[in-house]
Amino acid sequence: MNAWTGVFGNSYNTRQTLPVDARKAMFARILASTRHRIGSVIEFGAGTGENLKALRSLLVGAQLTGVELNADAHRQLKNVADLAFHGSILEFPSAGQWDISMTRGLLIHIQPVELLRAYEILYKAAARYVLLAE
Repeated sequence: MNAWTGVFGNSYNTRQTLPVDARKAMFARILASTRHRIGSVIEFGAGTGENLKALRSLLVGAQLTGVELNADAHRQLKNVADLAFHGSILEFPSAGQWDISMTRGLLIHIQPVELLRAYEILYKAAARYVLLAE
C-alpha cells in the first residue's frame, strides 16, 4: 500500500489517460441497464476523479464521492467530487450508503488476502448497485 502514496502512485495516476468521452460511453452503457434513478455514487480508488467527471455529465445533480489513497491524486479529486476521502478502501470508515458503490481498476492492486474485505466494504457502501470494472 505504501507504494501508492509516493512517486509510484503519482506516476500511475499520470498514466491513466483514457479520454473522458470513452469513460462516458462506458458508463452510459452501464447506466442504461439500471432501473432506478441514481442520486449518489462512491468510487473507491478514484484517482484524480476522471471517472467521476464522466459520471457527473451523465448523472446531473448526483452526489459524487471519491476515496483515494494517493495525496496528489486526492488533491485533484477534491475539485471533482462533492466529497473526497483521503485513504485506502481498506481503511474506509463510513457506515453510509450510495446508490452505486464502484471501483474501476482498483481490485487488481489489492493483496489477495484483503480482497474479501474490499468486497465487503464495496457491498456495505451500496444502497442499490455495486459496479466493478477491472
